[in-house]
Amino acid sequence: MTTSLYLSSAETQSGKSALAVGLLAELCARGGRVGVFRPIVLDTGHDRLLELLHPMSTSPAGIEEAVGVTYEDVHRRHDAAVGTAVERFHAFAAQHDVVLVVGSDFTGVPAPTEFSVNAAIAAHLAAPMVLVVPCFDRSVEESVTAVQLIVDEARSRHAEVAAVVANRVPDGGGEALGAGIVERLRSETTPTGKRRGRVSGPVPVFPVPADELLAAPTVRDLMEAVDGRLLLGEEQHLDREAMGLVVAGMTMPHVLDRLHEGCALVCAGDREEVLLAALLAHRSSTFPSLSGIVLNGGFLPTEQVLRLVEGVGVELPIVACDAGTMDTAAAFSRVQARIGPGSTRKIERARALVHQHVDMDVLLPDGGHRRPAPAGDRVVTPLMFEHELSARARAADAHIVLPEGVEDRILQAADTVLSRGTARLTLLGEEGQVRARAAALGLHLDA
Repeated sequence: MTTSLYLSSAETQSGKSALAVGLLAELCARGGRVGVFRPIVLDTGHDRLLELLHPMSTSPAGIEEAVGVTYEDVHRRHDAAVGTAVERFHAFAAQHDVVLVVGSDFTGVPAPTEFSVNAAIAAHLAAPMVLVVPCFDRSVEESVTAVQLIVDEARSRHAEVAAVVANRVPDGGGEALGAGIVERLRSETTPTGKRRGRVSGPVPVFPVPADELLAAPTVRDLMEAVDGRLLLGEEQHLDREAMGLVVAGMTMPHVLDRLHEGCALVCAGDREEVLLAALLAHRSSTFPSLSGIVLNGGFLPTEQVLRLVEGVGVELPIVACDAGTMDTAAAFSRVQARIGPGSTRKIERARALVHQHVDMDVLLPDGGHRRPAPAGDRVVTPLMFEHELSARARAADAHIVLPEGVEDRILQAADTVLSRGTARLTLLGEEGQVRARAAALGLHLDA
């Protein structure tokens, strides 16, 4: 019988996508055929989240089999659409040992109350729900109330609640929040004051802390927001996270004073002295590294400066756009962080957070594990091997020494190991050169 979980939220920007990445990695590490199913999507031929998750799964099915119906289908013929989604799920599930169902995304497309539809589908699928509640910029009381409302709504639709993930919890607030949620869910009254019987059996609550990296847009996101184009630098580095913005509305020395690690610099294209100083600062061991530079206003550096910059082998992405400074900054302020196939650091961070803060043995006490095969018949997939090796390294508090510390592949591997908390590392090489190369690659070695 196929084991399934239904990951859903009642709000936008809940961090559900990052949690889906982490949960999928944990499920795949347990072995078997693990797939991801999306019951409601905007377009059955193109779903950004499924295009991220499906290649990370161990599913034998094609991606076209992993979707149910569209928002338009739900809006036009609700009952028929739900029935179709359920049928497509069962056809997909028959090919898998475990299926992670990821609910809809609150796109603003007119439809019946969206979370209610997800809860009803979960009930039809007999898939226990993992409910995601964002807690950032909320008090403990507000977060607890939000959890109770979503749990009550799920149960009113006859869905089973497997767990609550209180996501993006401010630093140090997890313990108090978790205790408040558990107590509220045992209450005899609903948030509207209606009386109810006590719930049998506690709902597991997993507080997951807010993470600055996951909340940051990439340089590519910023470029697309202003219809920009890559002028100089490596395209692969457009997937670096912009850990804040600095608008160069002052003289060059004051701009340098305001640079911070991973920031994106917004600068008028004709302020060549600021551009050159920022590039030099990015390569200097005495200044923070940048994620990118955006030259706005429709101006470009002079031919002589462009030739100078090209000659020093700039990898840092330099984007040009036509918008003015005010419009550029306003557009950037509206950009929402996403996690995509190229978001390597976000994917690793999401995996690490779920591994550290979600107890899969509690979430799946009777399922999700394959029965161990006899030693001679056991098949170990690459994901299983990686998971088991990482777990052994953590348990041993392993300290690994890596040679060739300035090599890109070594630095990228070190960044992955540190982001997952797998082991302590020593990189061999001259420290200034190692850190400079890591900064050029957009990596952080102080995790």
